[in-house]
Amino acid sequence: MSSQLYSLHPSTLLRISIWLLHGAALAAVLLFSLAFAYQGLLLTLLLLSLIGQLRSRTTTLQQLRCYQDDWTLLDSSGACRDVTVLANSVVSPYAIFLQLRDKHSQQKLSYLILFDAMPSADFRRLRVQLKLSSLSP
Repeated sequence: MSSQLYSLHPSTLLRISIWLLHGAALAAVLLFSLAFAYQGLLLTLLLLSLIGQLRSRTTTLQQLRCYQDDWTLLDSSGACRDVTVLANSVVSPYAIFLQLRDKHSQQKLSYLILFDAMPSADFRRLRVQLKLSSLSP
């Protein structure tokens, strides 16, 4: 079996979803009749959450490589990790919720990969490879 390399980029759909959810929450706070103090507090918290999301420098998954059920990931911080895909990873037609364990530090890692984060053929290939691979407990 040859090595498979999957290159990812930030999901536009996820970014838009975050904006829409924040907007809907802001609209709901403004529409419901709450005491001014509660309304102000909720609006402040939602705006802080949105600003935090915009300024977020979270570590994102850049590349995922598989060679004979040995997985390696490269994240945006430049860290290269040998990982094991855990059995509680979820694979669907539109999203992959990847649960990983670093083989060296035993740290659990979680990544959400939406279908627009990579070319569609690569996304399908990754879905099939994850479904067929032997997932460890």
